[in-house]
Amino acid sequence: MQGKRKGRIHSFAQAVVRVGQHPDNDLVLDSRHDRNTSGYHAEIRRDGDRYILHDLDSTHGTIVEGARIESEYALTTGDRIMFGLSGPILRVTVIGTAHDPKDPTSNVDMVPEIAAVVHPQHTEDPSGSTPNDGQTERGITPLPEAKKPSPTNQKEMVKEEPRATRATRATRATRATRATSATRATRATQGPDTPSGRNAFYRDMMLETVRESRRPLIMMIVALTILLILMFVTWFLFFNDPSNTSQMHSQTNQEHVLSLEKKAEVMERKVLATQRASRITRSKLAENTDALITLRERLRNTNKAGRKSLENQASTLEATHAELVEKLENHQREVANLKEESTAAEQIASRYDKALFMLIAQTPEGEQGYCTAFAIDRTGLLATNAHCARFADRLHDHDLHSIARMNNAPEFTYQIQSWKVHPGYNDATFSADVALIQLKLPGKDLPVAVILASAEEVLGLRPGRPIYTLGYPGKVMNSERPDASLDASVVAKLSTYDKTPGNPRHTRIMWHSALTGKDTAGSPIFNESGHVVAINNEGLGTRRILTKDQTGNKQVDIAYDTIGLNFSVRVDTLHEMIPPKMDP
Repeated sequence: MQGKRKGRIHSFAQAVVRVGQHPDNDLVLDSRHDRNTSGYHAEIRRDGDRYILHDLDSTHGTIVEGARIESEYALTTGDRIMFGLSGPILRVTVIGTAHDPKDPTSNVDMVPEIAAVVHPQHTEDPSGSTPNDGQTERGITPLPEAKKPSPTNQKEMVKEEPRATRATRATRATRATRATSATRATRATQGPDTPSGRNAFYRDMMLETVRESRRPLIMMIVALTILLILMFVTWFLFFNDPSNTSQMHSQTNQEHVLSLEKKAEVMERKVLATQRASRITRSKLAENTDALITLRERLRNTNKAGRKSLENQASTLEATHAELVEKLENHQREVANLKEESTAAEQIASRYDKALFMLIAQTPEGEQGYCTAFAIDRTGLLATNAHCARFADRLHDHDLHSIARMNNAPEFTYQIQSWKVHPGYNDATFSADVALIQLKLPGKDLPVAVILASAEEVLGLRPGRPIYTLGYPGKVMNSERPDASLDASVVAKLSTYDKTPGNPRHTRIMWHSALTGKDTAGSPIFNESGHVVAINNEGLGTRRILTKDQTGNKQVDIAYDTIGLNFSVRVDTLHEMIPPKMDP
């Protein structure tokens, strides 16, 4: 065999010889040295008088005489087998041509490149005596005698033959002599089924090898056992020493604390980086929204001939707006995940889910939602837009009624008892578009009410500040089961009622980037703390009107004069209507 175990002889008597790295193979290859071999690389199977080599779908293949075999190959004496590319090489010697059931050793030997050939034929002397007439020893035909080297070339031969080869040859000769002597000594006691001749020679040589290697193996096992006992005793004494245990625990705790501190430091850096990116995104979104609002106002006042170019610009700005909104939401989720807490939007949606109401008109054609309102007091006091309250008033004038239905709880539906519009509201212009609605409760308070922002929070609003709108866009305006949606956005700018900048105390209109719909009028707008900072407006150019169908039944229609603008009224305008005992 060539490779790490060059020179070893492996003899096998079974019908199948398995080769590979796995320990249960008959010929186990070294997994660290023979890396190009597989766990179950190949098999040599006896088929009548032939011995067939089978490759077991190995990764790097099986090569015989320099050619890779596809699946099987019939072996002959002298074939060289390479297991994998640059793998170990074995030379095969087939001893005997047919399988003898009484001779289980009549099989395949795999021998090194320089091994002598043992002939299968031999003669047996019944007396077992040693010949003295110069003939060969019984059972073994020696190799032809080599010519004695001349003194001139003796040194050259020594150089050509490595020391390891000479030692290996001497060892083999010694083993062969011992095995032959053991064979002659046991011939007299052999029965009819006892191997003899060539088979006995190999058997005795293998037994001698086992006997020679048994003592070092036993000594190694004893030494390992003693070493394991000493290690166990040392470990037991060390861990049962209270001082060592306490020291180990202290060291472990210190390492754990340092690990947590390092982890917290890395986490804090990630949070700060994400927050910085979020601030940049909010600033860009505020600028984009301001430009979009300006462009929409120009569209409102532009004739038909010049609208096409402005509409294309608006489409581009709206696409950028959507990308920035999505990016901002991703930043907020990332910060929340890093802090292992829910986002502000999630907290607002879960906390004030039942504080939201849909205002519904009861008409001959059925129920129809038209605005949003929210509870500011658990006694049934709701806040909404002034134009929503005015619409409820017109419905009442036409003998139609309005009801308020709780978000995600249609079983809680209440009659509207009264409403109050801010005195500064004006239908034609930007004005104090806020109102109060009182529900008729059956004696049980509402489950939750929102918290209105303080004056300090309101005056601290700036472009780019994150806000959250909770309401009913047109697509989810289902009067049978109201289900509000929450939209994250930013403050775009603050202006007075005439849409000009001014003193923070007078900039009651807050423009924002929320993608609101036709039915989000009256929706609360929250800051990151979950406090209401403004009341969303439906937008300019949107009007609800009462009409009659062909049969004379009254119905509600919506008219759009122009593209709606996203703006809201600051909550300090609502504070002016709340009684002092209720105002925080």
